[in-house]
Amino acid sequence: MVMQPAGGLIISLKEHFEALLAEAEKRNGQRFDAQQEAVTTALNAAKEAVTAAMSAAEKAVAKAETAADKRLDGLNELRQMALDWKTEFARQTTVDLQIKNVSDRLSTLENARQETSGKSTGQAQVGEWVRNLVIIAIGIGAIVIPLLVHRP
Repeated sequence: MVMQPAGGLIISLKEHFEALLAEAEKRNGQRFDAQQEAVTTALNAAKEAVTAAMSAAEKAVAKAETAADKRLDGLNELRQMALDWKTEFARQTTVDLQIKNVSDRLSTLENARQETSGKSTGQAQVGEWVRNLVIIAIGIGAIVIPLLVHRP
């Protein structure tokens, strides 16, 4: 079958369809190339986004680790302070024992003073009082000085 166009040329139906197919294939090839370029661009953009997200996540993890380290350092300092306090402060039983010891000494001194009060003269009594005050001061010092030395 032969067609006769207006210009007087004769084109075969086969050639016409081949031309249409070639044109359609050319358009399809252009579409494919455009789609392939769009996919490549989208993949590159996705890679950049993932890289940025990973970088931000790494920075966040580093900050979190630093904060955790600081917090743990603070907790370690508190633990050490508690241990220091435990060793530095006097125990109640020790303090009670020292107070009882001083109280017993004071009672002994008072009894001795009462026994000798009738026998002693003025100068002997002064010496007795001085000796008692020295013993009491030493006893109180034995209690107070260790407590003051171990204060934080």
